[in-house]
Amino acid sequence: MERYWQILHRASILADFERRLRDALEDDDDLIVEALANRYLARHPWLAEDIYRKVVLRGRRRALEARMRTLDRLLAGHNPKTVRYLSEGWRHQREEAVAELRDLEAAAALDPPPWEQILGRLKAQVREGGEGGERADA
Repeated sequence: MERYWQILHRASILADFERRLRDALEDDDDLIVEALANRYLARHPWLAEDIYRKVVLRGRRRALEARMRTLDRLLAGHNPKTVRYLSEGWRHQREEAVAELRDLEAAAALDPPPWEQILGRLKAQVREGGEGGERADA
């Protein structure tokens, strides 16, 4: 029971940190972003790795998987004889997405990058309109 409580506690801290960080990033307020990062990371050093794995990488993975599903639907729903150039382009885009997904999975197995790089990736996600911007779960 104690372990379950710890998991819930960590998940709530992660969700709170992510929400506040995204709000500050959307407002383009670097001072608040820095203050939040200093405050949360000083108290909970594991947060940087969790933000990287459960927010940044998961968001990018979901976006790639959605793109692959879209390309699969496009490839399945047309006549390749009449629009051959389209199917070749879609197939090539799908192969690129698969390769990027493999690279992403390999990156997840490595140690997370420094906080500045993690924050940069999160900023890019927020600027792109939340591509893969789902909130973190446990």
